[in-house]
Amino acid sequence: MRTRLAVVGTVVLGAVVGTGALLGGAARTTALTADCPAGYTREAGEARACVTQQHPESLTELLLGQAGRVSVRSAPFDRVAPGAYANALAERQALVQNRPQVKGADGTWSLYGHGPLIADSPDYTNVNGLGLHKLSARLDGLAYDAAANRLFAAEGTGGLWLSTDQGLTWRSIGDGLPSQVVADVGWTPANGGTVVAVSGDPSFGSNAYTGFGAFWSTDLGATWTKATGVPDGALGFAIAADPANPQRVYAATSFGLFRSTDGGKSYVNTNLPTGACAGVTGGGTCQLANVVTDVRVVQPGGVGTTTPAGTVVAIVGWRAGARANSDGTVQSPANGVYRSDTGAPGTFQNVTSSGFAQQARIGRTELGAATGPQQDHDYLYAIVQDAGALNGDLDILDVPVPDLKDKAQAAGGTVLNGVYVSADFGQTWTLMADDNAIAKNPATGSALVGLNSAQGYEPGVQAWYDEWIAPDPTRQDASGVPTRLAFGLEEVWQNEVSQAMNGPATFKVIGRFLGQGVHGPQPRPAGVPDRAAADERFDDAPGPADRDLAP
Repeated sequence: MRTRLAVVGTVVLGAVVGTGALLGGAARTTALTADCPAGYTREAGEARACVTQQHPESLTELLLGQAGRVSVRSAPFDRVAPGAYANALAERQALVQNRPQVKGADGTWSLYGHGPLIADSPDYTNVNGLGLHKLSARLDGLAYDAAANRLFAAEGTGGLWLSTDQGLTWRSIGDGLPSQVVADVGWTPANGGTVVAVSGDPSFGSNAYTGFGAFWSTDLGATWTKATGVPDGALGFAIAADPANPQRVYAATSFGLFRSTDGGKSYVNTNLPTGACAGVTGGGTCQLANVVTDVRVVQPGGVGTTTPAGTVVAIVGWRAGARANSDGTVQSPANGVYRSDTGAPGTFQNVTSSGFAQQARIGRTELGAATGPQQDHDYLYAIVQDAGALNGDLDILDVPVPDLKDKAQAAGGTVLNGVYVSADFGQTWTLMADDNAIAKNPATGSALVGLNSAQGYEPGVQAWYDEWIAPDPTRQDASGVPTRLAFGLEEVWQNEVSQAMNGPATFKVIGRFLGQGVHGPQPRPAGVPDRAAADERFDDAPGPADRDLAP
């Protein structure tokens, strides 16, 4: 069973902090901060007010950072050649088999230091006092084996981990994988019990690493086998086993949705009907047309559930949607919701309805399904990033980014579209709250509303890679409709009033961007205008795919 959110008393939350470090060298940093208080800077020239250095990174900043890393990864060429990683692994294996003869090269490694990272050390004033204490890594996925009380975690670029005490202690089970860049982990009872995983960083950000396919293990990670069918070089987003048929496993990747009928050992492309690019993997003009950012399989049982067992919903959600390629072709002309009663290749239909976001607005989308035993499992939730806003269809502050062909003002405002609910597992949808209700409402308690809005750092500014959504499986009304819905952007949110989550609702922040709630009020630095107090952000900052709350 794959668990993205399950609140059963104790919460496990993976978090990572973006400190918004300046790019361009020490000289530029000194010049920009010369007349600002400690911890503040002018990031876009003298005309802008001093802002804290601990704001969420904008797309502009991340793309600029990427420019400094690409050459390192691909040198001496402009891009990494197809198959390069597989070739490097083969070379490594050859070196292992032919042990080096250099004196001293046959030693062994031992652990040097251990986690967690202490974020509030007084020796590091740039992060001390932000409300963060012990940091481990970004959680990209959780899966729970209820029968054996085993919790599995995919930890960003930190491999796979297992806990048998519901997250109190962990041990690595991914050391045998050829890459520690694991997008998601799942558990299925198939083949005597199998851990399944898909590789590639799901953040799809400037520092994301591509994957090396999918993997499976029937001995809790003592040995791993590479599955067939999922192409190398894809980014992974999600992996999900069918609760009604454990042999069926689905892997959502940037190359499409792949389906296994043998417990994750082999996969085939489901060929989502995305037009001329349907079933096409790899580069070219179809490179971004089949980016599947999430997949959910209905949980049988529950209260009043009518969706047939085995029904699958997947999202094609490239963040820029209909933006044009350099040759004029559309990058992803068919972003939207896809549904199948069986999950078999060729059976999916685009069911994006009038109740969902407009086609031109659909960007990266994450799903959350009702799974509690007393809930109606027909309920499905979605949080949608706005591709139009990212492409500059709305007024967004800050400077244009050349890579975005002058359409985007990438650092400005929110790029969130809204939160949606479906009462029939994806066939029809209702808007619960749009970007105005979430990102521009001063009553939500968000630390990013206020001066941040004027400075271009509203809630949802990172929705193109930083979002999740899930209902609490333990709270529902008499009809089985969930009554608590949580979602994440740069902060953690939930509904303000306990009510049926089946229509419009108001939401509030329960985990602010920085940690005033943990360490108490922080004094406003001398020299900063009163209005800048709103720019102080006060709680943990979830990372790119920190969408997991677990038992």
